[in-house]
Amino acid sequence: MKTRIHTSTATFGYLLAVIGSACYGLNPLFAIPLYDEGVTPMSVLFYRYAISTMLIGMYMLSRGKSFRMTKNEALATTVMGCLFAGSSAGLFYSFKYMDPGLASVILFTYPLREFGIISEQFQLS
Repeated sequence: MKTRIHTSTATFGYLLAVIGSACYGLNPLFAIPLYDEGVTPMSVLFYRYAISTMLIGMYMLSRGKSFRMTKNEALATTVMGCLFAGSSAGLFYSFKYMDPGLASVILFTYPLREFGIISEQFQLS
C-alpha cells in the first residue's frame, strides 16, 4: 500500500529535516565552551536529554497524548535509545580528541559512505 504525501506536507518535512540537521550540527558550538569550563561530555548529554525529555513530555501533556507503550514498543524504544545515546556519546567525546567540525562531517557522511561501499560490494545500481 503506497501512501500519498501532499506537496505541502513533504515541503514541511524537508524544512523540519533541515532545521533538525542545523540544530544537531550546532552541538559543538555549545559543547566546547562547557568542556572548557570543566563539564564532562556525559554531563552535557545528561542535561541535553533531560531538558529535551521534559520539553517533549510537556508537549505530550498539553496535547493530551498518552505515554502508554506496549512491551514491544518499550523494548524497541529502549534499544533505539541506547544506540542513539551511544552515537551521541561517541560524537561528544570525539570533540575532546579531534576537531569538532571534522567529527561532525564524519558523523553526517558516514551513512552515505556505507551506502557507497555496500552498493559497490553488491553491485547495486
